[in-house]
Amino acid sequence: DLLADIEDSLTNKQLIKTSSKTTFISFKILKSRDFWYLFIIYTSFLSISICWKNIIGTFGSIFNYSISKIDSLVYGWSLFNASIRILMGYISDKYVLKSYIIYPRIIWLIIAGIFALLTNLLYLFGLYDSIVWLITLFIAGLYATSIAIISTLISLKFGIEYFGFNMGLISFIPGFTALLYTYLSSIWINNTCQYEECFINIFELFSCSIIIGIIFSYLQLKRVDTLNKKKIKILN
Repeated sequence: DLLADIEDSLTNKQLIKTSSKTTFISFKILKSRDFWYLFIIYTSFLSISICWKNIIGTFGSIFNYSISKIDSLVYGWSLFNASIRILMGYISDKYVLKSYIIYPRIIWLIIAGIFALLTNLLYLFGLYDSIVWLITLFIAGLYATSIAIISTLISLKFGIEYFGFNMGLISFIPGFTALLYTYLSSIWINNTCQYEECFINIFELFSCSIIIGIIFSYLQLKRVDTLNKKKIKILN
């Protein structure tokens, strides 16, 4: 159950290979600590991202945005999401292949989570709708980074033979969690709240979810680092 195996490249920088020993069959993946770490990370990050996409229109309506401005936010979310997926896939591959011990893929999730968290906190500190573009873009970036990195880690760690099933397991809950977040948002956004007050609870929820994702990303990063160090000692 070594996540280090998924990042295991040869010293002459050949392509990363996945050992057949890392292929997990059916529900055996549920016995892996790495799976549950990645599951929590994926759920924490994707849930708030999907929820924000669902309520962008409501946010714009509360702040009396024009239809064109709301449309621009939706287009921006979609375009940034698509661009970051490609970029993160390329960057994570490039740095892992060059120096997989120093730059494990999981570190990009931490970076994306920190940026998304900062924009949420800025709202809570009083900037409100003035940073709606930053919130939208960084949450879209978090969504894209999560999909690009987690799907790669799942295939490399647990093999490609059951990739569809494994990815289905890890993707099962985020949709329901996002639905719950959206439902809570509809409760908090009611006719009695005034502008920025309507979204205080929502961004508090988002911030807590992101913090959980960052914490487990860090734990996974330390786990990879510890296992890599053990492998180096063995090789030496």
